[in-house]
Amino acid sequence: MLLKLLIVLVSCKDLLCNAAAEAYYHEFEDGKPEIVNVDLVHDVKIGDSFAIDCLATEDPVQYKWSKEQQDIVNTDRFTVFAENGTMRVIRVDEADSGVYTCAASNSFGSSEQNFTVNVLVPPNIDEFENISIVVGTEGILTCKASGRPAPFVTFSWYGWKFTTPESSPFRDVIPAQVANEELGQTIATLNFTGAMRSYYGEYECLAENQIDSAKQIAYVTIEYPPDFNYMGNPSPAYSFHRRPVNVTCVARALPEATIAWYWNEKLISDLDPFFEVINSGSESMLVVEPVDDSYFTTYKCVASNKHGEAERIMEVREAQSPEVMADVMVRRWSIDWIAFEITASPTGTPAEFYKYQYKEDAELDWIDSVNVTRVVGPVTTVMVQGLKANTKYNFRFYAENEIGTSPFIELSEQTMCQYRYEEPKILNKISEDRAFEEVEFIESPYTDKFEMIWEPIIEPCEEIVQYSVEYCLASLMDFRSFSIYEGECRYIYGITSTNYVIGNLTTDSYYAIRLTGVRLSTSYHLMRTARDPITGGDPRLKIYPTYSLHSIAVGTFFNFTCKSKVDTITNLIWRNTFDNPINAKSSDDVMYTEIINDREVMLVIPFVKHAMSGTYYCESAAGSETIDTFVKIETYTLIRSSDELQYNFGVAGEDGYVSCSFYNVDDNTTVDWMFENNPIEPSDRYEYRIDEYPGFTTSYALLIHHLTEADEGFYTCRQSANERLMYHEVVVKPTILSNATEYSAVEGVDFAIDCPTLGKPAPIVKWVDRYEIDVTTRDSRFSVDRSGQMKIRHIEEGDEGRYTCQVVSIAGRDEKTVQLKVDPSEKNRGKSVHEYCVFTAFICLLLYTFQLK
Repeated sequence: MLLKLLIVLVSCKDLLCNAAAEAYYHEFEDGKPEIVNVDLVHDVKIGDSFAIDCLATEDPVQYKWSKEQQDIVNTDRFTVFAENGTMRVIRVDEADSGVYTCAASNSFGSSEQNFTVNVLVPPNIDEFENISIVVGTEGILTCKASGRPAPFVTFSWYGWKFTTPESSPFRDVIPAQVANEELGQTIATLNFTGAMRSYYGEYECLAENQIDSAKQIAYVTIEYPPDFNYMGNPSPAYSFHRRPVNVTCVARALPEATIAWYWNEKLISDLDPFFEVINSGSESMLVVEPVDDSYFTTYKCVASNKHGEAERIMEVREAQSPEVMADVMVRRWSIDWIAFEITASPTGTPAEFYKYQYKEDAELDWIDSVNVTRVVGPVTTVMVQGLKANTKYNFRFYAENEIGTSPFIELSEQTMCQYRYEEPKILNKISEDRAFEEVEFIESPYTDKFEMIWEPIIEPCEEIVQYSVEYCLASLMDFRSFSIYEGECRYIYGITSTNYVIGNLTTDSYYAIRLTGVRLSTSYHLMRTARDPITGGDPRLKIYPTYSLHSIAVGTFFNFTCKSKVDTITNLIWRNTFDNPINAKSSDDVMYTEIINDREVMLVIPFVKHAMSGTYYCESAAGSETIDTFVKIETYTLIRSSDELQYNFGVAGEDGYVSCSFYNVDDNTTVDWMFENNPIEPSDRYEYRIDEYPGFTTSYALLIHHLTEADEGFYTCRQSANERLMYHEVVVKPTILSNATEYSAVEGVDFAIDCPTLGKPAPIVKWVDRYEIDVTTRDSRFSVDRSGQMKIRHIEEGDEGRYTCQVVSIAGRDEKTVQLKVDPSEKNRGKSVHEYCVFTAFICLLLYTFQLK
């Protein structure tokens, strides 16, 4: 037991001693300085200054800087601060690039850290020289640029920048470049693999790095042998009366060509007395004095330079009289002039002048003809003026030079006829049976056609005058003007008579018609087709303004006058859409009648509302018969300026509103609302709202919850001294009152189905079949009266099925579908039983025969 205790004590002693020694060692190691800089790489622009801090963890510390194992001592540009280890360098140059080492030491040890300094140098073009390349050969344009980092080079040709073969302006000019960062140099080349003449010009080398850029221009010259392409094919030179004549050749070449002339394969020298050579750069002129016929021959012009030579043959001829002109054509003509185009002869001696004569065709000879001279051109236009209209003339043209004249070219041409351009005149009479200030119109006696008649045009320039007629569906803007429906015009051409019947027109409709004669047209005339004698009202009564459908703006005044066209028909009355009579004026009537005399009665609407849309009837008794005619009213809302009466409407049972706007109001502005001059206070039914549009307007709205007909009337919006007046109409959504959905009728009898309605304004009633087709358009046996009742005359078995009554107004719509069953008549029912029995007996007979077999 004692032995084990001793062993343990010895072991603990060794462990304690080792731990103390190790702790002492670590304490010594922790005193060694450590350099903790983060930025180990420094980029510095040449010429600038920089400083590197060498940060150590312990203190005190001694610092030492070196570069490539050479200690750095303080100089005029380098300074080392021993107390904090900072090295500062001023006026940096390119040689200062490299790796710098900072050593930090104390009594416990030392440590080192390397720092890299990159001196940035702006680009410089060291070499970019002009070059010359022979066409078709190879050449290299080299741009050497220096800088740190090594610059990137971009070439350009007259603004076209390129760095790759794909971006080059020419397929055979290939850019390339190699950068050497160690040397700080880029060598860029343009390889001309097959030089063409178009590659010449100014090339730019642009060198760029992150510091700056530099550029330089070099010129590429493409040398080439001579050619005469610029001259084309020169015409022969002509000598008149053996006077000196010159021939000229122009050679293009680089270097510039030397030009020599040859005559009969002999070199022409300055010693030849009858030749003179005048050189001016790339152009050379040979002056020939043809003293005898041997000089009328060909001459050879030879141009040469170090890359080759070219030759061109020139010819000197003796001048002759001009040949006949190649062509004389008439290009344009009018009533008193004709323009000719003269084309010169492509061969022979050129003409100096063109001459022509002309005379009227009726004149027999050329003694008194007019003679005119014109200067020659390759193509010469001659305008012969001062001629008579619609007259035939003879012309003859010839060419002339010093030697003589060419043969004649003769033509006969006629001037244009002088048109009278008379405007056509429509003879159909304007209807006098119209209201005061009503737009003028022609009234057709037919419902579906109109016979248009006009005065014939006497035109001496046309054997047969052709007319055209245009007719367009039109509508009245008000009863004082009309407009044409876009895309609703038709045209008839080639009419040779003085009348035309326009067919397939719509009854009781307006059309704008126009007649065109020889280039001139009439203005649009308004024409109206007649009303249908069955459905369009009795012709013995007439309503003015005369159109059966009028669009009237709400909030305006309007009136209609109904007149009897027959003396025996008197005591006229007006009825509204619901067939109720309209009474004479009273204090609160918004629509009333006013008797003018016993044959005229006026319907007056002092203030038009949407509720007044509908059909109004004028009727009277003619003996035992009651006759009537009608007018339909549609209403619309005008867009008015803010200081005029505003008009809007709402639907009963829904929310409605009226609003007004004021300009340039402040935040304290308040608005008061009144109804029929009675103040309105905010409540559960009335709500005030404000919408602001900064810098523009402020809109004030009065919201009316759950409208009733009692809410209709004039509302006033008042702000300080300003106020706006508006009328709010309350309309009632249309409702069909009948609940019946099934009807039965007997075949062959007349039958009717009611569709009673309630609504304001009176809704338009339409009946459609199961295919949504209006029943009045599919069969003449169907009709719908003013109360909305659908009537079927002589009902047939095929009339059985589903029908829908549709009612619509500006307040909304409603519809009701009914099922109609058609029972056969007693006669047809017996016939059906007989046919059934016969059919059954026939089937039984067939079965019996089959069993016997």
